[in-house]
Amino acid sequence: SVASRLTLFNDDAGNLYTTQPTPYPYSLQPNLISTNNGLTWTVDRDSAITLPGGSVFVDERGVQHLATSGSDTAHPGSLYFKNAGQAWTRDNSGYIWNVGQYPSTFGTDRHGSLYFVAANNGVDTLWKRPITGGTWKIDNAGLGGAQPWSFTAERDGTPVVGTLNSGVFRETNTGWSQMPQPPKATGNIVFAVSVDSGGWMIAAYTGSGYVGAGVYATTDH
Repeated sequence: SVASRLTLFNDDAGNLYTTQPTPYPYSLQPNLISTNNGLTWTVDRDSAITLPGGSVFVDERGVQHLATSGSDTAHPGSLYFKNAGQAWTRDNSGYIWNVGQYPSTFGTDRHGSLYFVAANNGVDTLWKRPITGGTWKIDNAGLGGAQPWSFTAERDGTPVVGTLNSGVFRETNTGWSQMPQPPKATGNIVFAVSVDSGGWMIAAYTGSGYVGAGVYATTDH
């Protein structure tokens, strides 16, 4: 999976995960898990939770993640994670929630980092922590207001992020830097971005109404 807006995730063990429809109000239904490429599904009862609705994600280790939206200072948004067969655990070390903020998406670069995007009226904050756990830190340097949407990494582990409005960015020691955009894709959403085993970076763009706006590939950034 490349973004938590997708309802199908996979881990490195070959398991598939999907979320069930969420009834109103605020009840996250148990996830479904398949160990045979979707032929059969079992219910993960431990993944059900009654909290303000938000964003869900399953990383490559099979760890589930949840971000709740919150409503006010008395009921702030929060982050959680859950290992297989265990209960949800708060994951707020370093994370600061602000009134009006809502969860946008999770992602990983599959090279040791977990990302979470918190949105607030078009102003997004990108948070990052080690995928094995630890403290969340803001990772906005160089994005210049671009809104992260999808995540991957190059073969050497260089993080890559696709954005809502500004194309693809790569992260170096000095922060994020924008890559040249395909002319016909400018202004569209990078719905998915990936790097294959040969080093090709592939970005799928979508436009207004999530209508496809082309798939582009490059090997020279």
